[in-house]
Amino acid sequence: MAFKQTKCFKWLDNFWYHYKVHTLVGLFLAFVVIFSAVQLLTVQSYDYYVILYSTDTTSTDLSQGMAYALEQYGEDLDSDGEVTVQILNMSYNPSSDSQSFQIAQSGALNGELQNDRCYLFITDDYRFEELDKRGLFAAQPGLDDHDGKGLQLNDTQFMTALSDYLQSIGLSGRNIPTLWMSCRVPPEQNTTGYTHYQQAANLLQQIRRQG
Repeated sequence: MAFKQTKCFKWLDNFWYHYKVHTLVGLFLAFVVIFSAVQLLTVQSYDYYVILYSTDTTSTDLSQGMAYALEQYGEDLDSDGEVTVQILNMSYNPSSDSQSFQIAQSGALNGELQNDRCYLFITDDYRFEELDKRGLFAAQPGLDDHDGKGLQLNDTQFMTALSDYLQSIGLSGRNIPTLWMSCRVPPEQNTTGYTHYQQAANLLQQIRRQG
């Protein structure tokens, strides 16, 4: 038994001496693969991603209320049994928010515009004009305002659902400015981005039709 243990120990010692670097690299790569797989499985994905961009530094409660309201109209795109919306709040007040916060929010917006997941925007009047001047929005069928590029949400059931949510958490009576929903100009067809654009446009039309 001692002979076998000694022989096994010598083999392991010899293996470690010759393949120590390879073993460590292999273990590191295995850790990276496992960690990445766990992250992919645990990070929540959403059916819709919507950029909120206004001159009001919107509270988390209001953002969550908007997500809830939009979920009443959406489809279960990933077939997980529920409709989920994430509101990406890029808002800031140019008069009262710090310069560093404004830079951070602007950077986050420009970074998201390089992505292909966000084709729905909720803006106030000022931010709509700002982004429309950049040629960001596409006209949609059935819309009369802003050359067909904006659906006013205040006169729709979206606002009713939002008000109901705010009332349920004790924030009824919150003053909400005029809000517009718009679709970003679509990319080339037959791309993932174009699919996301179509899904965004369908959600906007669903809100418009239900009034």
